[in-house]
Amino acid sequence: MRLVAFSDYRTQSLDELKIFIKALEPRPDIILYAGDDIERFGYPRKRLHYSLLRYKMLHGCNSNFCFGRDRFHFFEPNTFFFSLKSAKNEYNEKSTRIKIAKEILKAKNKLIEFNDSINLGIEDLDQPGIDIERLLRIIPDEEEGIDEECLASFIRHVSSAYRNEIGKLNLEEIATFLNEKSELYLEKNEKYIYGYIYLYPKPNIFKDLSIFSNKGVCGVLGNDDELSFKEILEGEKVFNVHEQPLIQRGISIIGLQGASAEIKPVGRIGYSQDEIRDHLESMWSKLIDNEKNIILLSHTPPFGILDFSRRFGERNIGSKALRDFLEDRNILIAICGHSHNNGGKVEDFEDVKVINVASHDSFFDPANIAVIDITNNGKIKITWNKIPSNFELLIKNQKIKEEDKRERLRDIGFYNSDVDALFEGINHSGGVFVNEVHKLNKIKFDFGFSWRHLVEFYKIGVRREEDITDEIINHVSNVVRPGLSKNILNRAYLKLKASLNGRITHRGDLSPLFYPKKVYFDTEYLDVCVLYGFLVDNKLTQFVIEEESDMIKLIKELIKEDYKFYFYGGSDRKILINTLKKFNTISNIREIKNQFINVYHLISVHVGLLIDNYSLINILEYLYPEREKTRWTFDKFSGESILPYYLDGFDKIYLMNDAIKAIKKGIPIDEIETLNFLKKANKTDLEMLKLVTDRLEKLAKTI
Repeated sequence: MRLVAFSDYRTQSLDELKIFIKALEPRPDIILYAGDDIERFGYPRKRLHYSLLRYKMLHGCNSNFCFGRDRFHFFEPNTFFFSLKSAKNEYNEKSTRIKIAKEILKAKNKLIEFNDSINLGIEDLDQPGIDIERLLRIIPDEEEGIDEECLASFIRHVSSAYRNEIGKLNLEEIATFLNEKSELYLEKNEKYIYGYIYLYPKPNIFKDLSIFSNKGVCGVLGNDDELSFKEILEGEKVFNVHEQPLIQRGISIIGLQGASAEIKPVGRIGYSQDEIRDHLESMWSKLIDNEKNIILLSHTPPFGILDFSRRFGERNIGSKALRDFLEDRNILIAICGHSHNNGGKVEDFEDVKVINVASHDSFFDPANIAVIDITNNGKIKITWNKIPSNFELLIKNQKIKEEDKRERLRDIGFYNSDVDALFEGINHSGGVFVNEVHKLNKIKFDFGFSWRHLVEFYKIGVRREEDITDEIINHVSNVVRPGLSKNILNRAYLKLKASLNGRITHRGDLSPLFYPKKVYFDTEYLDVCVLYGFLVDNKLTQFVIEEESDMIKLIKELIKEDYKFYFYGGSDRKILINTLKKFNTISNIREIKNQFINVYHLISVHVGLLIDNYSLINILEYLYPEREKTRWTFDKFSGESILPYYLDGFDKIYLMNDAIKAIKKGIPIDEIETLNFLKKANKTDLEMLKLVTDRLEKLAKTI
């Protein structure tokens, strides 16, 4: 028995996958897919149909013809919905295509009729710089059900296909395009024929792959798939084994879709451990007694087995119920994915061979494909294969010039400095670098080094995160430009050390944390500062825009008593100094600046934390793991409860704008509700900053 298994096939080439499987000798008996990114393999047509019904219920459509896109769900850019009024109870696809073509032609001709009022001739409509979509949007719309922007997109497809000017397109061309370049999904009721038009319809890749196997393709959905994607796992020789086991002579396959719901973020499909346990027992009950070769195909790994992940924090993300099931049942092989970090690995658990076939999902990552051969006496041989990464396919394509390759990388989103660094690596080590660059990308993804750093690492022999030492960092620090690049280098290295050591670490001077006389301050500002907040010796003092003179008195007293001002990034220091300048309060700006301590800078440059987002609230929750992981909604010092702290920048902008208007109107400060809410948010920020600084000070003395 020969199996081919893979999972989490998010970015790699589908064509290369087909070539690989087609070339296998002997050909596989069964192909197994362990979930996620199912939509890459086909269209979920029923899902689109249900979305259309929802659209119609929400908006209605009284026109003879409706045309547009579904605005409420994910849609393919080449997918359009339509509805036609029809008094007949029967219809066929051919006549419907002709009716749609006639309606599209009618709508297109409105543009021609309108050309006089916009002072454009038909021949001008295809000229560079003419915004066809804008023109279509301003056509008098008698047919209110037509989305002119979508209609413009469709017309452009037809025009391009027949190399004909938009104004000259005729009924035959539109009808032929609908017949040859599209696929229709049709439904009807007593009033309408309605459905979807799919341009250049994509085949079901699972069905294509099944041709290269003896018995077909088995799959399950992943946690990031939608439940409606299960339609893609339907058809001849394509089996959704989460819904029904595949029982063949000599082998049975049961499936488990999704992931553990308690592991956040769960994505779209998640189940409690009880639900997973019940599902697996239900699957088991459908098997033939005494079946020996039982394969379990699961998106999630069992807990503690090939499931340790880093993407959303270092932790195990597997299912405990699945682990218990493997202990209790006679399973030969458990094939899983989900934990990209463990893709391409095998681990024995009890008598079960657990195989994680996930792949990382970046531009640089090859795909893991396991070829599993099972002998008649139950021996298992696993051969790992790689589908080349998109980066490798691009760089090794000799038909593309280097400058064009560079341009494609820039188009994808790489900075010029990234592109230069990558080609420096290629010029240094050639194809070896191309084959190994995914290892560097994993280090980049996990810890945040730049490509310049990684290429410098590579040139001196670094291939693994464990190879990066203080000496390596010092060497690279002397090579790269000073400033931001060195700060990024330090932060990434500290995060790496924290990961390797299993604890928070630091590098550099943290002595500012030990200063005994601290005042924490935070400002809320737009073009002007609306609110200043100070926390001194656990006492909160706040000043609004018209109370700046009182605030300056406080600052002068604090400076005189030799306090230092602690803030968390942003423009808080600049705003406070500009206010002092405005009132001619300071004579030595440099001396005053030395009184300020940027806690964000201290953390980002000198402290290693295993988090990606250095927002104040994320750092607070990371530093206080003993507390429940919820947004902090308490007042530590007075015990007073406050509103939940979910404010983002846009919320604050609204609050500040409203507060400024109210102050200008002369409304008493205490009666401005938005200002009072802003004060609570400002107070929470200050309390979080103190808690973070307190914990870092304590940790700095022990690490």
